[in-house]
Amino acid sequence: MRSTTADGSGAFSDVTFSVPPYAASGQNYVWAVDQTATNAAYQIFTVTNVGPTATPNPASSPTPTASTSVTWTPLTACIPSSASLYGVAFNGNGTVIAVGQGGEIVKSTDDGASWQTINASSAGSLDLYSVAFADASHAWAGGQSGTLETSSDGGTTWTPVTVTDSSRTTRYPDIHQTVFTSPSVGYLAGGEFSQVGGSTFEVGEIFRTTDGGTTWNLLSNVPADEQWNSIAFNRAGVGLAVATNGDIIRTTDGVNWTKVFSQSYPPTLIQLNDVAFTADGTTAVAVGDNTVLLRSTDAGGTWASVPAPAGLSDLVYFEGIAFSGSTQGSAVGGTGCSGCTGQTAISTGDAGANWSTTYGNANVNYLWRIGCDSAVCIAVGDAGTMIVSRGSVPTPTPIPGLRFRVYLPIVMRC
Repeated sequence: MRSTTADGSGAFSDVTFSVPPYAASGQNYVWAVDQTATNAAYQIFTVTNVGPTATPNPASSPTPTASTSVTWTPLTACIPSSASLYGVAFNGNGTVIAVGQGGEIVKSTDDGASWQTINASSAGSLDLYSVAFADASHAWAGGQSGTLETSSDGGTTWTPVTVTDSSRTTRYPDIHQTVFTSPSVGYLAGGEFSQVGGSTFEVGEIFRTTDGGTTWNLLSNVPADEQWNSIAFNRAGVGLAVATNGDIIRTTDGVNWTKVFSQSYPPTLIQLNDVAFTADGTTAVAVGDNTVLLRSTDAGGTWASVPAPAGLSDLVYFEGIAFSGSTQGSAVGGTGCSGCTGQTAISTGDAGANWSTTYGNANVNYLWRIGCDSAVCIAVGDAGTMIVSRGSVPTPTPIPGLRFRVYLPIVMRC
């Protein structure tokens, strides 16, 4: 075991070590664990031309027990209690943006420790439902009735953008979710309302850009029977979207979408509100009304129901979900009835197979969305609520072929 001292951001100088004689050929992991054995990081390296594999002595290579507990702490961002927050996003370099009611935009450059108001909510202004980064500097916020704004300076200044379809006709969708898979390719998920014979119908829409948001095209083969509440992609380019009617669609090229999950109509119809991939992109979880949790272990190809935590009221609607790693994630939601459960968060340490309740606030109705980077998760909701969980990322589970571990006591960012 080797030791070193990290700086305030968790970085440290190179540490050399000898590869044990029992190391397996191919990919192996080197691990760095802090002094409390609760935070860890790893790096893959390749071993070639090794001799016969020996069995390591368990006493010489202990496995730290990673904590899957999640603790939430309220944040203060000078947001009026009348302004709810509906979306939050990280850029991976410490910048966080939250958006919400009446066009509210707040920004942090230190992973949520301090905040500045970029645009204060205003009565009569359209709501912002979602926000996403295309890269470290370029951000996009979408919302009510076609509201779309972009920033090229990390969220400090914003410029309105018009949403158009393939014929360049201006459209006015409610943009429930914004996501970019690269600086040039991005998606808007949502829909509009249509009047037919005196009745109002929801029309689902997904728009796509391939030029960094200069132009947006309405995808033609996306089912339009209900609005799309969320869209997510993994690093392999597989995309998922979930709808008000409980449908899930999937794509491998961003253009052609296939329905992979569908619920029967009332009385069993359950709305799905958000979907997210784990960091490794293999597992996905979709969440919805009445504590619905759906899990896929084949990147969204097939789905199975997962039970909510014991004792949780089935009146809770899960509205948002995010993963900070390949195993650790949280879902948030709430209830809108007086005296009910109120704001709720549940968390998992095994990629969504099992969940436990980690936060509750009966005084406020909903947490609407959650965003994470590798060490921080922030959830936002009604009455300007912002809560944060820091340093709660468990040690990733090594691949089955891992034959040894090297531990480096370091100080990780909390």
